[in-house]
Amino acid sequence: MGLLLFLLPLVALGPRTFILLHDSLEAEVVWAYLLAKLHLALAHGPGAVVWPIMNGLPREALRSGLSFTIFIFHLLPDAPLAAYLLHEALVRVMALLGMYWLLRGYGLARPAQRGLAAAVALLWAVLP
Repeated sequence: MGLLLFLLPLVALGPRTFILLHDSLEAEVVWAYLLAKLHLALAHGPGAVVWPIMNGLPREALRSGLSFTIFIFHLLPDAPLAAYLLHEALVRVMALLGMYWLLRGYGLARPAQRGLAAAVALLWAVLP
């Protein structure tokens, strides 16, 4: 429930939302969008060039097309905001579940500590 409240403003505001791209100084979102839009995600070789980036960047200089991020942008090529928000939601849900299972398995395993494990996992999932 807490994670849904955290993600609700991103969905409710739609294109007017503010998105903080924390670890994307090198334009990872733009590159994922372009690879999906230009159908170059799985293209490799000397002829594969992404022309909108630096007047023709070789495809080998970018990340692999086998990543889940590229797959999401490929599923929603005309809606980069929706693709980014879906990716953000999936990452947050995986962080929540992974931390909860880790804490329940190793750190806070007693039944009385279930709520504390859920609270810590939620805090972990909403970190920027």
